[in-house]
Amino acid sequence: MMRNILALLLVAGLACLTLTACEGDPSDQYRYSKPDDLSIVTPSFPESSVDEAAQQLTKTAIELLSEDAAVIDLFFNGYVEDGEYLDEETDAENYTQVLSNTFPSFASVKEKMNEIYANDESANFFLSFPNAEKPRLKGDDKSLYVLDDEDIIKFPAYVDVQEVTILEYTDTSATIEFTYRGPDYFYFDSNEDMPFPSNRINMYLVDGVWKLDTSFYQYYAANNPDMPWVTQSYSSSSAVSQ
Repeated sequence: MMRNILALLLVAGLACLTLTACEGDPSDQYRYSKPDDLSIVTPSFPESSVDEAAQQLTKTAIELLSEDAAVIDLFFNGYVEDGEYLDEETDAENYTQVLSNTFPSFASVKEKMNEIYANDESANFFLSFPNAEKPRLKGDDKSLYVLDDEDIIKFPAYVDVQEVTILEYTDTSATIEFTYRGPDYFYFDSNEDMPFPSNRINMYLVDGVWKLDTSFYQYYAANNPDMPWVTQSYSSSSAVSQ
């Protein structure tokens, strides 16, 4: 009889072990069991604040590059998007007064460049374009005049703001990657705006405000010095090579 009882207890004990020791270790339910096909494992990560920061920096970069484009248009192409040119005000030196909400005065142009660029290099270049003796812009804190000179070759390239990303960043700096479009290197008279990707410009936090290290034009000129619309007076010390 005793032997039968012991045999029954032994069978029950083996059954219990087979079922992971009956109750088992409570932590067993958290142990990872490797599946036969690892491809079915889909990791899930919580939303990262880093992504949000990168998105906000991308928006800032697009705003700065758009403002930079307006400056390039003004100095190189003599164009203001909301500008009204007063032809009757053209003076003997061929300067035409322009009325604009974006740039209501020559002083406002300089102020805007101070907001866009992290140093004086880009602003100094534009203010002396095409030459310091007869620059593209003149005026004061109440007026703005643009030089109408057909000899100035217009700058056709531009940043595609739909293809701007932030590669890396810190609390005070960020690397912007962008695509620009313009005529093909070998066919200047082409009507197609060829895409040129993988370009980089830095921006820095200066006194709490994000600013570009250099203008897109200067970046372009440093990397394409033989193009017909690149002047010989540009400075490339702050441009980033491709």
